[in-house]
Parts: sequence; C-alpha cells; structure tokens
Amino acid sequence: MEGSHSFASSDNDGLQTVITVQLKLEVDLESISNSQHQDILASFVGAICKTCLVECDFKQVGRLPRFFDTSKPDKIERHNLEVWQGYSINPEVYRAGMFFNIDAVTKFIQTKNVLGMLSHMKSNEKLSYDQMKDRILRRERRVPGFTVITKWGKQLSYQIDDIAFDLDPTTYKFFVKGKLGEQPTEYSLLEYFKEKFPQTPLAVQKQPLLVVHKKEETIYLPPELCFIPNLPDDFTKNSNAMRDLQQYKSFDPTNRYDRICKMASQLSGSTSIREANLQVDTDMITVKGRYLQDLTMKDPGNTQQRFKFADYTRGSFPHSEPMKLEDGEWAIVYAARDTATVNEFVGGMRKAQGRMGIKLGEPEYIEIENSGKNDYISGFKQLDPNKTKIALVLLQREQDKHVLKSVIDGKVGVPSQFVLFKTAQKACGALAVAGNILKQMNAKIARDLYRINFSNSQDTMVVGVNAINYGKGMLFALVATYSASLSQCFTYIDKIELG
Repeated sequence: MEGSHSFASSDNDGLQTVITVQLKLEVDLESISNSQHQDILASFVGAICKTCLVECDFKQVGRLPRFFDTSKPDKIERHNLEVWQGYSINPEVYRAGMFFNIDAVTKFIQTKNVLGMLSHMKSNEKLSYDQMKDRILRRERRVPGFTVITKWGKQLSYQIDDIAFDLDPTTYKFFVKGKLGEQPTEYSLLEYFKEKFPQTPLAVQKQPLLVVHKKEETIYLPPELCFIPNLPDDFTKNSNAMRDLQQYKSFDPTNRYDRICKMASQLSGSTSIREANLQVDTDMITVKGRYLQDLTMKDPGNTQQRFKFADYTRGSFPHSEPMKLEDGEWAIVYAARDTATVNEFVGGMRKAQGRMGIKLGEPEYIEIENSGKNDYISGFKQLDPNKTKIALVLLQREQDKHVLKSVIDGKVGVPSQFVLFKTAQKACGALAVAGNILKQMNAKIARDLYRINFSNSQDTMVVGVNAINYGKGMLFALVATYSASLSQCFTYIDKIELG
C-alpha cells in the first residue's frame, strides 16, 4: 500500500463515515531489531488475536489479554460460584520471530449479584449507607474498590467508584441519540433495559446504582445485573473450599497442554489470521531442562529420614526451630472487655504448643480501655523493642489492622501477630486454630518452621516474581531467599499506576 486510501460507508440511519488510511511504517519481521517496532508489531498481532477469539465466541474480561467462554459456565452450587474457562494470549516479538505465549486460565464468578450483597448488609447486618460503602469500596483499606462483571450485552467489566443510594432505575434518566436528524430520546434506566435488553430486564425498581467514573463520563449500573469476578473474602482461608475448586483449574499438565494446543489450532485456522497473511506453527517450542527430584522435608531429630510435606502437616516430626519465649519476652495487647477471652485464648495456645516443640512463657499483658485505634497505639507505647520479641494484638475490627500494623512494626519496631477476636474465640477450644497462630508467630521471629532438602542448593537463591491486575493499575511482587537453608525470604510489593 502506497500513499493514502479512503473508505466510505453508510449505516442504516444514513450517516456516512469516511476512513482514511495512510502508510506510516513498514516492519520486516525477518530483520526486526528496533524495540519500538517490536511493540508496534506485537500490538498489531495482538489485535488480530483478539478478533480471532471474538470469532470463536470468547469474551475479553478486564484490560489484560484474557478471554473466556461465558456461554457454558460450570456451576459450583455449594459455594455460589460459576467457573469460566479461557485463555491468556500474549504475542511477543524476538529476533527468532513472533511467538504466542498461550496459557489456559480460569475465572470464578460469584453467582450472588451485588444487589443481594447490599440487601444482606442492610437487612441482616443493619449497616448504614456509609458503612456499606466502606465495606464494598474498601475505603478503610485505602485500596481500589471492587470490579464487577455485567450480565447483559457484551458482559463488560467495570471498576466501581461509588454507590448512588439516592438514585434508582426509575429516577435516573438520560438521553440517547436517535437517527440522523431526529431528536435524542429520554429514557429511564428501567425503560432502557426493557427496550434495549429485553432478555435481561430489571426486576427490581427500587435499587441503588453503582457509579463508574470513566474519563469525563459517569456511568450508572444496576447492581441487580452486576456480579463480582473474584472469590469471596476469606474464601482462600478455607482449605476445604479451596480443594473443591482444584478440579476446575488447569493445573493438570496433560489437560493444560491439550487446551493450549487446541487454542493454537483455532488461531492457525481462523479467518483473521489467513486474511492477515500470517501462518501459525502449532508445534510448541522445545526447551531442554533438568528434572528436579520431589522435595522432601528434613526431620531435625533424624537427618537420615526423609518426609513429605503431608507428614509435617500431620505432626509426624517437630519444627526445625521452634520458638522458646521466656516470661515477658512476648506480649498480648487487648481491650479490657476481652479479658475473659484472653485468659482462655492463652490457655488454648499453651495446649497447642506441646506437640509443636514451642515454649510460651508468661506474656506481658497490656490491657487498653477501649478498642479504638488510638487506644491500641497508646498500648503499643508500653512495648520495649529490646525485650519484647513479638506482640500478639487481639483486634475487634479487621479494617483497623492496616494502620495499626504500620505503627507497631514500623514506629515501635516490634514484630506483631494480629488475631481477630472471633478467631481468638475459636482458638480457645480448637487446637488446630491455636496451632496455626503459633506457626505464624514462629515464622515472624525468623525461626524456621521446617526445612526442605534441595538438590545442589549450595550458594543458591530462589527468586519468584509475579504481577497481577489491581484496580486501575498493577501489583508487582518479588520474593527472594536469603538464608543458606532457603527457608527465609525477603519480600517486596509495589503498585504500578497504568495510564
């Protein structure tokens, strides 16, 4: 193509659109070396890939190149979830050519709509509108609010910025442009859904609206048709529930391989790929590697014996470095009204310590008058960093943890273990719960819970990195071992703003 070319088309309303295409750059894949050209080519091929997946009835969810088949979700009734299977596809340009990084991915969607969540907060928990906003938008945690998937039209995803409790589908009205020469038509949200989306009309007239600020435009969504594309809060802490999800994930190597090959074949045979004069080699790249033996656990009392991790969880051998805290070397900070529970809680911890090899002396009891943040901060001032190895903080409200932990760990300089009041109550009679708290305390004072047998691990550092979509940006995380036993790690997390 040389010079410029113009194309004209008319829609059903008689509106004519003229598009002019002018050649700006030619890229030769065989000799590409400019990184900017590589990015342009990757973006171009990525757009073609997106068209291919749309042809195959996949929908992109979020900004990342992740595409899901939403037409045949798997239902997990007992957990009120549905599962979307899909793919992530990232074109990458290297000197050796263009490569598709394809992986099988899974997304879990909560089947309870956002309106149901709001109704439960209002009717069952008796929360005020401001409290509901704090819970939903996570304002106290100072992190981005929640993302929703809409169950109408193109099933788009939105980041929710606010909740309009003073509006509903009958009172919120807007204008929609008509045909060329016609005046815009005014609709209420209720009328708009009835006419434009008859398959998903709004059943509830009196419901608040979710607010999305998008550049200079404000969008209002009905929570009745909005669903959360994440697991519920605290779901990952339930090991039994997480086991129920394993069968839906693509962890099995054979299944994962077959799904990736299937998608590669679909790309290769798609109309968009052929029209772009591209050819896709569906054979995977072969990489030479070294197989590592299965990891085993070390028994500190028997260096010749080798155990699996399941043996450790069953308590078949003790901790490698169980903590020994003498009287006054640890502290517990709690509100005065929780005194009775604190005594039972410490008793439950002592019952659990025996089989773990841990020794807890008498703690320093720091009783505060109330459970406000300023009360806790005043209590923290009584801690002596030179004497107190770790402080256990009994907390009433989880949303206070972020602020309080930055004070006790950063300004006071004492490692801390925060325990919610309801968890402490469980630990009074459940040795497993008390044991988990002890394990976390053990690790936080830099004592190894266990050690693993690594082959050829001398002078070795294990490094892990990950990046995830987070609100309107991304979170980048790094972890790296720094001990000879590869059991203690440095961690770093940072938020990257996009756009």
